[in-house]
Amino acid sequence: MVTAVNEAVSNSVLHAGALASEPIAVEVTTAGSAVTATVGDRGVWRSNPQSSGRGVELMRLLMERVSITTAQDGTTVVLWSGAH
Repeated sequence: MVTAVNEAVSNSVLHAGALASEPIAVEVTTAGSAVTATVGDRGVWRSNPQSSGRGVELMRLLMERVSITTAQDGTTVVLWSGAH
């Protein structure tokens, strides 16, 4: 979970951070054995030639479920682990 959240935050910094109008938000909640982490930014996605392009793949390998929602006003990544 820590590595997946780190990757989601890194993606926000690399791809939207410089253009974001608000800070990157990270929220982690638990319910029994289930853990949900949400990472959101309000930046506009931009390409980063220094990116390896494997962050989303890594998150999907590490987590039971990953949701990525993009819009003109930012991106939200939700990571799930445990029973939901």
